[in-house]
Amino acid sequence: MLAKILLNATLISLLFPYMMLAQNESEFQLSDYRWENRLLLVFAPSQENDDYQKQLEELNSNREGVLDRDLKIVHLFSDDASNIDGQQIDDKSTEDIYKKYEVTPGQYTVILIGKDGTVKLRTGNLLTNKEVFGLIDSMPMRQREMREQGE
Repeated sequence: MLAKILLNATLISLLFPYMMLAQNESEFQLSDYRWENRLLLVFAPSQENDDYQKQLEELNSNREGVLDRDLKIVHLFSDDASNIDGQQIDDKSTEDIYKKYEVTPGQYTVILIGKDGTVKLRTGNLLTNKEVFGLIDSMPMRQREMREQGE
C-alpha cells in the first residue's frame, strides 16, 4: 500500500509541471489577435441583458461588414460563460480582461481594440454598425487595407 502511494506521489510530482503548462495554454489572451483582428469587447451581466441583445442584433445585421473589417466580437459576461467565435473563455481570463479595462462586473460596456492592441473607443451606449464601421474605416491601417482590396 505504501509503495502504491509513493508511486502515485512520484508520478504526480513528475507530471505536475506538464499539467500546469497545459492549463496555462488554455488561457485566453487578447494579444493572440494583435495585428490579425480588431476586437469588439462587449461586456454585459449576462447573455439575457437587453443592451447586449440589441448590440448583438445590430452586429449580426451586417455580418459581411464585420468580417470585411477583420472584427472579432468578444462576449464577456459577469454571470455567464464568456466566449469568442463560440469558444468559451476561461473564468480567470475573463476576470483579467475586466480588470485590465477597468469594467465593473454587471456593467454594460463596449470597447473597440485596434489591430495594434490599443483602445480606439469605449462606451456604455449601444453602437450602430455605421458608428463602428465608420470609426474602423477612418483608421490608417483600414485605409491601407481598403486601398489594397481596391475599394
